[in-house]
Amino acid sequence: MIRIIICTCLALALAGCHQRQAAGGGAAPEVALARLARDPAALQDRRVAVSGLLRNTGANYFTDLRLALTDSTGAAVAVRPWLPAEVPPPRPGAAPRTPPAVQSQFLDQRVRLTGCLRKDGADYQFDVQQAEILKEGGR
Repeated sequence: MIRIIICTCLALALAGCHQRQAAGGGAAPEVALARLARDPAALQDRRVAVSGLLRNTGANYFTDLRLALTDSTGAAVAVRPWLPAEVPPPRPGAAPRTPPAVQSQFLDQRVRLTGCLRKDGADYQFDVQQAEILKEGGR
C-alpha cells in the first residue's frame, strides 16, 4: 500500500513538470548551473536545460553512487540517476542486440541535461528527462 502511495506521488510530481513543458512548448530554456545551484527554489519544478561535468561524488559507483553536475566555478547540483548502473549480458544463443545505455557512459563527461529540479527532503535533486554528451566546442 505504501509503495502505491509513493509511486502515485512521484507520478503526480513528474506530471507537473511534463505539463509545464507541454504548456510552454518547444525546448527547455538553458539555465546556468551556477544560477541553478545558487537559487534552486526559484527554478524548482520548472523544466530547464543545464550543462556541466557529470561526476560521482560518492566513494563507489555501485555502492555509493551520488551524481553531481559541476562547473569550473565550483557550482554543483545533485542529479538523480536516470539510467541503470549495469545491464546483464544477453542470454547465450540470443540474437545480438544493441545494449541499452547505462549511467557510467555519462560519468566524467561534459553533458547537457534537461529535466526538473525537485525538492528531496532538505536538499534538491535534478530529475533528468533527457541527456546528451557534449562534444568539444559545446555540442
